[in-house]
Amino acid sequence: PMYARAFQAAYPPASTFKPVVALTALTNGVITSKTLFNCPAKLKIGDTWMSNHSKYPEGDINVTRALARSNNVWFYQVGIKTKAEAFLEVAARLGFGSKTGLPLYNENAGIIPTNDLMRAELGRPITQGDTANFAIGQGMLQGTPLQVAQAMAGIANGTVLPQLRL
Repeated sequence: PMYARAFQAAYPPASTFKPVVALTALTNGVITSKTLFNCPAKLKIGDTWMSNHSKYPEGDINVTRALARSNNVWFYQVGIKTKAEAFLEVAARLGFGSKTGLPLYNENAGIIPTNDLMRAELGRPITQGDTANFAIGQGMLQGTPLQVAQAMAGIANGTVLPQLRL
C-alpha cells in the first residue's frame, strides 16, 4: 500500500505508446492520414516473425484504422520507416524518460532506449527488431502511468505539454 505505482513503477507503455509513433510519423512527413500499409497477421523482421495481436490479416489500413485497431504490424512498419531515434525523441519531449517535476518521493524517470544504452546493456545498437518492438511500446522502453497520462494530455493539447499539478 505504500508503493505508489502511478509514479514509482515503470512499465512498458504497450499500446498507449502507439499515438507517439503515429504523431511522429505524421509530423515528420513519413506518412499522411491517407497512407496505407498492408497488414498481414505477422511480419518477418530480420529472422523473427512478429505478430499482430488479432492473429488475422487486416489488409491495407491507414493511421486512423491502425490506432483504432491497435494494429501491431502497421506500427512495426511505420516505426521502422520513421526510425526509433525520431519517435523516441518525441517521446522524450512528451515527458517519457524524465521525472514529471511534481514534488514526489522516489519518482521513477522511466527509460528511453538509446544506442549508447543498448550498447551498454546488450552490446549492440538499436536494431530494426528493437525499433519495431519500441513502436508498439515494448522492449527496454519504460514509463510510469503518470508519464503516459501526461503524454496523452500533451498529444490531445496539440501544442504544449501540460505541467502536472497536485
